[in-house]
Amino acid sequence: MKKLAISLLTAALLPSFAFAQTNLPRSGVRDERQGERQVERQGERQGERDTRQEGRQDERQGKRDTRQEGRQDERQGTRDERQTGRQGERQGEREARQADRANRISDVRAAAAERIAAAKTKLQERLAGIRDEQKKRRVERIEERLTAINTQIVNRFNVALQKMSTVLDKISQGLDGKEAEGKASPEDIAAVRSLIANADSLITTAGQAVAAQAGKVYTVSDVIGAESTLQNDLKPIRDILHNDMQSVKASMEQARQAVHTAGKALSDLSISTAPSDL
Repeated sequence: MKKLAISLLTAALLPSFAFAQTNLPRSGVRDERQGERQVERQGERQGERDTRQEGRQDERQGKRDTRQEGRQDERQGTRDERQTGRQGERQGEREARQADRANRISDVRAAAAERIAAAKTKLQERLAGIRDEQKKRRVERIEERLTAINTQIVNRFNVALQKMSTVLDKISQGLDGKEAEGKASPEDIAAVRSLIANADSLITTAGQAVAAQAGKVYTVSDVIGAESTLQNDLKPIRDILHNDMQSVKASMEQARQAVHTAGKALSDLSISTAPSDL
């Protein structure tokens, strides 16, 4: 009876044990699959978050870059506008000075022409007492020659002044470019600009001297005396012309040297701001 009970109990437990054995692997597979799906979902969500974050960062960076480029373009436009305005202003001033100098030279020459005509009449009166015709013609040619020399030299000086003004304007443009690009300190910019202003002032002074020289008349009628002393009498008037020209030449040289100094200062500024190879 006892053996029969044990057999029945064993028979009842065997199916349950077998069922438990068959279900253990299936539960582990489910857990493993659930873990894999969870990891995949987490990876997908993280990927989506990373993508959104990168998109927002790219968008913000794009907006910053756009704003920065806009500000840079605006500043560059403002610098270009100021530089163009200064260049146009200097161009206008230079042309105005050249026109003013040309008008003054024209006016003083017109006034000088009247004095020259009167001087010729006076010279003919002074030469009436000289019997030697060759000496008369020589004196007349000397006076004409003095007038021609003065006109030629004044014209050369005027052309030289225009060239100096053009060179100085290019120096100013070069300095404006360096200032706009930030390639020099404000102190260095101010120093070179002061040299440019000094050169401009000296050009104006030289222009005034040239205009005054254009109006001068060199007549020999006031210096000639007796026929026997004509050669000696003419020397002082030649010396007067020579001294006047030397005075104007000195003023021109000061202006030329000032322009050269300003140009060299700009060149030195370029060298000092060049990137080092070290």
